[in-house]
Amino acid sequence: MSQFMSYALFNQAGSPAPCCAYAKVTVNGNNLGIYCHVETIRQPLLKREFGNDKGALYEGTVVDFFEGWTGSFEKKVGEDKPGRKKIKQLIQALQGEEGDILLSSNAIGRGWVPTSGQYDEQWMKLDFGDFNWKLGRNGAGYEKGNREQDINI
Repeated sequence: MSQFMSYALFNQAGSPAPCCAYAKVTVNGNNLGIYCHVETIRQPLLKREFGNDKGALYEGTVVDFFEGWTGSFEKKVGEDKPGRKKIKQLIQALQGEEGDILLSSNAIGRGWVPTSGQYDEQWMKLDFGDFNWKLGRNGAGYEKGNREQDINI
């Protein structure tokens, strides 16, 4: 159920996500239960969500963004050479080889514990004002049960 709800949330927020539905599976008259049927991430999804299917798509199974692991990602569609170059650039960015540090472990951010659906259609927009959110560190929040945010650490 969480998979279905997650994809529905992403789709409602305008974030690329596969379509998902429940399927009742029976084999030879035996009910095997309810399963989640998830759209395969291939050209139809790419075209629908990104406007074209001409880019490179890779799948990472038991891989990570470590130096030298560029070849570990499995190409699904598209041209391999430009796609691998982008993976290498991402690995370099994540390794912090160049550029300024954007966030450190002491960075302070704003957080909010939603207690109603008041901002459901607004908070993910780019121009949403977070000026009244609590300041804190590490992204943990606590709502005391009185519909007020108490702490954001």
